[in-house]
Amino acid sequence: YFANGKLKHSGNYEKGKHIGEHLWYGESGKLEAKEQYKDGKLDGPYEEYYPNGQLNDKTSFINSLQSGWTEYYREDGTKLSDGNFVEGTRRGEWKNYNESGSFIGITEYKLDYTIPEAKIALHLPNYNWILADKSGTESFQYIFKRDEIVDSTGMAIEPAIILKIEDAKSYKQDLVIYSVQKRLAFTKKEISIKDKILTPTDKDFPFKSLKNAMLIKASYTDKGYEHLFYMVYIITKEDKGIQIYMDMTKTIAKEYEQEFVAVLQSMKEIK
Repeated sequence: YFANGKLKHSGNYEKGKHIGEHLWYGESGKLEAKEQYKDGKLDGPYEEYYPNGQLNDKTSFINSLQSGWTEYYREDGTKLSDGNFVEGTRRGEWKNYNESGSFIGITEYKLDYTIPEAKIALHLPNYNWILADKSGTESFQYIFKRDEIVDSTGMAIEPAIILKIEDAKSYKQDLVIYSVQKRLAFTKKEISIKDKILTPTDKDFPFKSLKNAMLIKASYTDKGYEHLFYMVYIITKEDKGIQIYMDMTKTIAKEYEQEFVAVLQSMKEIK
């Protein structure tokens, strides 16, 4: 119970473990959550509610991991999104809805992507990454984003990978000139590139099948925060110029930089 005497939580226990249905209430007396437990672990249907009584989300758990069809709602009752969870992460196609409840698009959660404009394939390291945007007609841009990460200072950071594809016939396979030209766009950021430059002859070079490529591990400072900044330049056998930029603050780099590297290591040319 709350200090004011109103019910806060009710449910059964067996040998010190939650079992069956458990209900949680706010101080106003309205239901906040409805849970199902098996042997002390969340297992079965699960619902959460806003303070006004509207449904917040409707999902299910298996062995304490969110699994199954899930629906999210706004506080006014309109649907926000729906899709499947598998072992605690979103999978497959998720439908999104606007404030009037009308369908506005799909976000797909998968690991393997083919970039047909460049004839390359890549593999994302986990389901926290999604293809957030794709645009272009003659030159193309793909933006992959990760779920927000809260660093030790409490700041929310959203790591991103930007991949650009364009025709590079005019460079005649000269990757050095291509990389220099493309780096001109970052002169205002005062980027330091003294950290690391890798080419196919280096031991740590991440690409297996992409030979005309260069990786630059750089850094810059923005609003008092130090950033880790990867710049990758590739010219494929078919004269497609590829630029890859990956950006995150150094406060999370120790734990998450390997996810960037894993994406690069997965990239390969396809027919």
